[in-house]
Amino acid sequence: MLKVGLAGIGHGSTLLQVNRPEHESVGMRVTALCDINETRLAQASAEYEVEKTTTDFEELIGLDVDVVGIYTPGPLHGDQIVSALNAGKHVMVTKAMAYSMEEVEAAVEAVDRTGKVLLVTQTMRGDAKHMEAKRLCDEGVLGDLILAEATYTHDLRPVYARTPWRPRCPRGPRAGRHVSSH
Repeated sequence: MLKVGLAGIGHGSTLLQVNRPEHESVGMRVTALCDINETRLAQASAEYEVEKTTTDFEELIGLDVDVVGIYTPGPLHGDQIVSALNAGKHVMVTKAMAYSMEEVEAAVEAVDRTGKVLLVTQTMRGDAKHMEAKRLCDEGVLGDLILAEATYTHDLRPVYARTPWRPRCPRGPRAGRHVSSH
């Protein structure tokens, strides 16, 4: 069972679904949480039975976890990826992975040097309904899949309300990093 340290409970809350009993077969469990919102941290800790919590990312990567899941504000990802890899942790990070080519190159160099895995993912993959759909496909319940098509419409207004940094976030590889961690 892989032990995951989750940084960023707001956007990363879908990953906590792996702690539900019905998802034991996933092969991973969130065992540590990190968030700057102490109320959200305490609530998630209680609801998902995660004993280790911190508001400090550096403390999180020092804990006994195999993987660090990074779901913090995007402009923090580059530095956090490299720090976690340097701490000997595998990393899964939600998009955007980085905001500059320098950050991308630093992450690739850290992967090459440490031999750890860096997975760029999307938070919805940890959503319970998507994990259930994958399970149904994997078990053949739906038969032989020939083609699947989906659409995705996302009203981001509630997300923007919870993450006030997001509308100010840089939008491309040449954009500057001007967003604080709060």
